[in-house]
Amino acid sequence: MGTGEANGSADSYAGVGMYRIDNADTAATLVGPINPVRNYLNGSGNPVSNPVFNGRSISSILVHPTDPSIVLVGVAGGVIGIGGDSPFGNTVPPLGMRGLYRLTNATGPAAGVAVQKFAVTLASPGFDLPNTGNRNVDSMVYEPGNPNNLVVWINGTTAAGDGGIYRSTNAQSATPTTTPAPSRSGSSSATGN
Repeated sequence: MGTGEANGSADSYAGVGMYRIDNADTAATLVGPINPVRNYLNGSGNPVSNPVFNGRSISSILVHPTDPSIVLVGVAGGVIGIGGDSPFGNTVPPLGMRGLYRLTNATGPAAGVAVQKFAVTLASPGFDLPNTGNRNVDSMVYEPGNPNNLVVWINGTTAAGDGGIYRSTNAQSATPTTTPAPSRSGSSSATGN
């Protein structure tokens, strides 16, 4: 289960990561918080190690249908307090980046969970290299029976190509890719706000 409120309102609290309940039907054991560290290069090319869920809210969780050790997590913003205060001074890092993450070894100890961030938007400026985007993931769903096919709703800005509906046809590959989903002919399309 994910913590935090990913509603985008001024009184939606940030969370502390994820929790897992093992043996829920017999002797339930709570594991967590799960907040894996991501190692990456920041926008200036300097190495960074930072927990991915710091000051954020978890909006969506998808467990791989045949391998529960693989979990996709959608991450959105969060605030602290009724005044809408930004966690960690609203600075990335120590604030985690919003977006779509794949956790592996998710059925193991919390400290052993590994993380990879999907590149879902190429809006500027970038917080990391290559730019994986720092936008709220509001919702996501697998195609039934095919966990490689994924549809993701990303809340973007008013800039063209920043946010909207994205899809992946290789969500379980070593280097998953996402692209904007094509709009239907004759219908209007809009970017997420």
